[in-house]
Amino acid sequence: MNAAEKKEKNYGFWNWGTGITITFIIAASFILFLVYKTTTVSNEMAEEDYYAQELKFNEQLKAAQNAATLSAAIKVTQDASTVYIELPAECISQQATGSIWLYRPSSEKNDVRLKFDPADDGKIIVEKEKLLTGIYKLKADWQMNGKEYHQEESFYVER
Repeated sequence: MNAAEKKEKNYGFWNWGTGITITFIIAASFILFLVYKTTTVSNEMAEEDYYAQELKFNEQLKAAQNAATLSAAIKVTQDASTVYIELPAECISQQATGSIWLYRPSSEKNDVRLKFDPADDGKIIVEKEKLLTGIYKLKADWQMNGKEYHQEESFYVER
């Protein structure tokens, strides 16, 4: 067979250059898609000042031990429209001051912060209108008789 008889195959538009170009366009599109997705994802952190919170961890453990010595733990109960946070009897008779944080793990926008100010019956009342259905973590920090107290409890808000 000589060169004149040799017939070249016609592949149309497809050749190595076309394949490389299409591969590059697909890869670049995928990278742009990933960049778009990373800019739309929320990057909320559980604590804004997490490093300072870690430094206070030993103090928080001591406060949790102090809370364990009380006659009862903080209890969370609820009815159709209200969440009740029941405090230990010692907190009613003493001048306890502090704060309660209803922490929503899924979104910090739905967190609720309350003043540790029990009523005469030792309950703090939270309307369910302020809360979404789902899991919350109650974090209570208070001072009483010169001691620090800390307690955490998870609960589910039902509608």
